[in-house]
Amino acid sequence: MHERLSAVFGTGMPEFPRRTAAANVVSALFGAPASCQPSVVADRERAFQRYFNDLCVLEEVTRTACFQSALGVRPPEPVSHLRVRSWLPGNVENQGFTVLLDIRPDDGTSALQQAVPESYNVVARLVFEDTSEEQLIPVAESRVPAQGSSCACAPVEGLKPGAQVEL
Repeated sequence: MHERLSAVFGTGMPEFPRRTAAANVVSALFGAPASCQPSVVADRERAFQRYFNDLCVLEEVTRTACFQSALGVRPPEPVSHLRVRSWLPGNVENQGFTVLLDIRPDDGTSALQQAVPESYNVVARLVFEDTSEEQLIPVAESRVPAQGSSCACAPVEGLKPGAQVEL
């Protein structure tokens, strides 16, 4: 994992814990693997914990599939239902509307469901159909905490009446 992440992030990565010289000396003098010595094991555990803590601070690293796979992270099931609960007048600044969305997660009956979402990241994009291709322009983004198996309510601000929006 470290080699793959280092190939992408280069010098921005924390240093991978190295074997200690003391471990090599113990092994040479006594013939027993130094890695079995309790003090060496404790030192290595602390070194790896520091390394891992340093990795977890780097948000760009924690978002990679490589890092998440090493931790056994699996993506949650997709949202099963998205519904507009209501429209509210927006603030004067953006002259748009705020929509309250009901987000319902998968009901958990799927045998494949293995992860529970912690939050939903809702992105609203205006859809512009050009003669050559469809363009999506981000207009609003909102992160809402998931509420277990119940419906979450996500406010999305700045939507214009009559606009075609992809969520």
